[in-house]
Amino acid sequence: MRLLIFSFVLAMVVGKIGKILRYLVDTPADEFDAEVERQAKLKELEKEENEE
Repeated sequence: MRLLIFSFVLAMVVGKIGKILRYLVDTPADEFDAEVERQAKLKELEKEENEE
């Protein structure tokens, strides 16, 4: 019985750690992608202004 409870608690803890790690890995990547898109748009606008 103890082993069953221990394994259940361990699975919950591992699940929480996995969610936290996924959040830490995904969030900076999303912010980086957004920044890259912003820089690309700025370059396009600058090109259009230079052409005019």
